[in-house]
Amino acid sequence: MEEAVAALLNALNEYLKVQGPRIISVLEITGQDRIRIEVRALYRYFEPTENFEKVSDVLREIIDKKLHGGLEKYGINLVAENDTLSLEVSKNYVKKLLNNLSSF
Repeated sequence: MEEAVAALLNALNEYLKVQGPRIISVLEITGQDRIRIEVRALYRYFEPTENFEKVSDVLREIIDKKLHGGLEKYGINLVAENDTLSLEVSKNYVKKLLNNLSSF
């Protein structure tokens, strides 16, 4: 897996560990299967790596090198709308992550 994709997924997973239960609730109440999470929500959950100091560095790498496929393998889409970048994540992805956490 590309380092940029791994770094973004790590930030997303850390975010979902905290916000996942609330997100699942909202998705179930509204009957939706996917949710968009603005990338800026991940800033505080991002851990810098040797090559990427900020989330914006990771996003630049993913966009410039067309690494979207690395996210799409997990059912995650990078969506740009009205100058806002979001990750569109499936309810199943969130549930799997939370289930894996509860099995420890």
